[in-house]
Amino acid sequence: MTTSAAYFIPRLLDMPPSIAGVPYTEIAPAFLVFLAFLLVGHEMIGFMCAVPLWMGMKYINTKYGQYALIEAFYTFLPRALSNKIFTYSPPSSYRYWRR
Repeated sequence: MTTSAAYFIPRLLDMPPSIAGVPYTEIAPAFLVFLAFLLVGHEMIGFMCAVPLWMGMKYINTKYGQYALIEAFYTFLPRALSNKIFTYSPPSSYRYWRR
């Protein structure tokens, strides 16, 4: 890993963290939707919403890369919220800082 005085730059970006072989970026949104419906007592509706969401995230990750959702959050979140989530990365307004 490469570290600088202000920012952390990972060496490998193509190895996402996963649960049982499924990357977090695919399973986490679907799990949260299912969990929300489960808590209000509509398990089947939650399952029917979570499966297409999981398949959609799988398609997005296949087409745009494993970190498509995280990069979208990094790019489109407001700076105040982005600084709290991505503490070791520069703000998204500086995204062309490394050329």
